[in-house]
Amino acid sequence: DTSTWSTSIRRVPLEPFTAAFGPSKVLSADKRELDFFHQLFPEELYQTIADETNRYADECIRKNPRGDSKWRRTTPEEIRAFIGIQVVMGIIHAPNQDLYFSKNQLIHSTGIQSIITRDRLDKLGQYLHVNMVDDNPPRGEPGHDRLAHVRPVIDTVRHQCKEAYLPHCETSIDEAMIGFTGRLGFKQYMPMKPIKRGIKVWVRADPHNGYVNDIQIYTEKSSQGTECGLGERVVLDLTKDILGRNHHVYCDNYFTSVPLFEKLLKDKTYACGTVRLNRKGLPGLVTKAKLWKQGEVVQVQKGKMVATAWRDKCTISLLSTNSDPTITTEVERRQKDGSSAKVPCPAVVKQYTQFMNGVDR
Repeated sequence: DTSTWSTSIRRVPLEPFTAAFGPSKVLSADKRELDFFHQLFPEELYQTIADETNRYADECIRKNPRGDSKWRRTTPEEIRAFIGIQVVMGIIHAPNQDLYFSKNQLIHSTGIQSIITRDRLDKLGQYLHVNMVDDNPPRGEPGHDRLAHVRPVIDTVRHQCKEAYLPHCETSIDEAMIGFTGRLGFKQYMPMKPIKRGIKVWVRADPHNGYVNDIQIYTEKSSQGTECGLGERVVLDLTKDILGRNHHVYCDNYFTSVPLFEKLLKDKTYACGTVRLNRKGLPGLVTKAKLWKQGEVVQVQKGKMVATAWRDKCTISLLSTNSDPTITTEVERRQKDGSSAKVPCPAVVKQYTQFMNGVDR
């Protein structure tokens, strides 16, 4: 019976992954870093940002009785330089922006002042705009987009990331942080992360090289209300472009659940991840397993889905639809007396360890 959990372990047959993977366009050897950047940030965006910045500046100046005699219309070339300057400022930090224009040779080493004046940089920063948000519903109303001001850039970069490189068979999903300490309604504080304050982003990345295939910026709690519902929604959103191709998705216990893995399997997508023992649908033999000796394992199977509890230094629980429970390997572990010994290890543990590192890379 493949509809109930059973201790009768069977081999898991997998459909082969036959989709193409790798870069969709190979650049020639004479290309520079900027050419790769434009694969993800197309040059058309400079024109878009310049047009919207000019429109927004004109609108602000019309509303100001005094006008703005210091403003002049910007161009795509100037926007390109402006973005390049932001990159440089992110690499070479200064206590304040004025120091980038200092005449002291010991301080100004970036060359920014040879490209733009301080007053012009201030003016571009004052009027910089990406998108007209007149159609965005007010905050708190249905359909309100908290990223509306930057939506064209986000959507374009996401599209280019997905088009420029096709993922391998294995792909991993995890959260990441973009460091930010300014004022923002959805800024997160996560004390256990290396970057503690910033913007949380859900990421699908290729564990073979760390390439980011897709992102979703976290702006508020899921309307579904529960943590399990949020994790499931994120995985389904980030995998909708690769369903039906027998990909293997790896995620941690924030996302993993029995209903999620069943949905992915129904869409011809395999999955593997650590799992929290309070998730609904897990078998009691795994959730209540008492394992004391290193290398001990309990595995229960339902169709292609396998629930595993394995004792290392602590008990590790995993759920998978792509791992063969009949395969066991060995890993070397240090003992209390200082010696090392090989202990039995289910194949699912080594698979998870190998392919869950796409985002953290």
